[in-house]
Amino acid sequence: MATCVGNPVLTPQLVSVALLLRNRQDGGRRVVCHRVRVRGMVTIAILCGILWTGVAAGSVERLPVFGGCTSKVRVRPGTITFACADGNFYATSLRWTRWAPSSAAATGIGRQNDCTPNCAAGRFHTYALAVTLSMPRVCAGFDEFAKTAWRFTKTKPNGAPRTGSESFSCHWRTIRP
Repeated sequence: MATCVGNPVLTPQLVSVALLLRNRQDGGRRVVCHRVRVRGMVTIAILCGILWTGVAAGSVERLPVFGGCTSKVRVRPGTITFACADGNFYATSLRWTRWAPSSAAATGIGRQNDCTPNCAAGRFHTYALAVTLSMPRVCAGFDEFAKTAWRFTKTKPNGAPRTGSESFSCHWRTIRP
């Protein structure tokens, strides 16, 4: 097996590099080994800096989760149901632009049932939607967003307000992620 200056044997990560250079002279392998070692040392230095920063700050902040109508909580869910009782208003294709300890923001597609002639026979229509989560609370041992707000960004359903919000209680939540 090829050797590097300062290392008796190549590490498993460097075996592929050694195989590529097997027809070169030992000097070429030494340069590559040195470059990889330097890159590794830079990575280690960066990781140490990140870990030290977290220790210096006291602790790393936990990111809140969101459960809403469901008993399964998530970070950055792809869908959110606003109408828990009947599921006639929900958001899909959520793309999160912010997920911080105090609030989260996303854009996506709102799907609302027109309930014409009734909700069972109604059709779902799609609308561009912005969603904000806020009011984190401790729930079943997790920081969980308790309020969701939405805003129709382009057209909106007939007779519906452009904005709305819903608060979720977690006192019933017993199932954890």
